[in-house]
Amino acid sequence: MSDVVPFVRHMLLCDDVRTSPTNPRKVIVYGLVSEIRSPAGETAYPFHHSLSVYLALTGGRGRGEGQIVIVDGDTEETTYVGDKHIVAFGPDPLQVLGVVFRLPSCSFPQGGLYWVEFRYNNAGVARQPLLVR
Repeated sequence: MSDVVPFVRHMLLCDDVRTSPTNPRKVIVYGLVSEIRSPAGETAYPFHHSLSVYLALTGGRGRGEGQIVIVDGDTEETTYVGDKHIVAFGPDPLQVLGVVFRLPSCSFPQGGLYWVEFRYNNAGVARQPLLVR
C-alpha cells in the first residue's frame, strides 16, 4: 500500500455515473445531489437512500484502499460505512483517475447536515456536505 495520499480534484454526490458510450474517457454524471428529502416528511425517519459518489483523483502512487463514510454533522456519529475498494494508480502521477462508489442503502436516522467522506488508507481526504430533510 502506498503512503502517498491522492489529491481530490472533484468529489460529486449523484444518483449514478456511467461511462460515455461514445468516448470511454468521459463519464456522464446523472442527478447531482446536494439535498435529499425523506419520502414521507419528518415522520419517516430513519429512512434509506441510495447514492453514488464520483471522485476524480490525481497525484496518487501505487495502490491503496478507498472508502466512503457518512457522518452526522451535529454528532459526528457514523451513519454509513462503505466497503473498502482497491484504488490503483498508473505510472503517471499527473493522470486523473475516475473512481465511482455506489452506496446502495445509506441510513439517515434524522434530518440535518451529513458529511460524505472519502477516506484513503483510513485517512480522511475529502468530504462533501449532504443536507437531509
